[in-house]
Amino acid sequence: MGYALEAIKEDEPAARTTGINPTFYKLMAFGLGAFVAGGLDAHLVRAISPGTDGFAPAVELLVYAAPGGLQIFWGPLLGATLITSIPELLRAEWGQRAGVNPGADVLIINGLVLLLVILFLPRGLVTLFQRRTWQGTGRNAVRLLARLRRRAGSATGRP
Repeated sequence: MGYALEAIKEDEPAARTTGINPTFYKLMAFGLGAFVAGGLDAHLVRAISPGTDGFAPAVELLVYAAPGGLQIFWGPLLGATLITSIPELLRAEWGQRAGVNPGADVLIINGLVLLLVILFLPRGLVTLFQRRTWQGTGRNAVRLLARLRRRAGSATGRP
């Protein structure tokens, strides 16, 4: 099942042409994940009812996973650590000194962190620790600066 899911992740049309049924494997992964998560949640809460799960907890799980990055195993762990530590840091003395309410302002700050990560690091915070990402970003930044200087020079009439 692992090889099939990896093939689907890399190139779904190619996996389909090799005889892998992406719909089947996606549903199997979803069902297995729901079974394990539901079992762990029921063990923690010790009761199962329709009101315990809904839209808000599902979105919360995505918000925990997305900032770290979804491509690497350590990404969701990093994102969950970051998003979980924000309220704790706001409860600290320096958060209270800044006048931040840890209850109401946490959702706004979590949303801002998620927005900034999506805008500036679309593959997640894990890419900060990958060497090739830094090198590529540096070269692209130098090219962008050179292009902007050329445009500014042509707009003012200077070479």
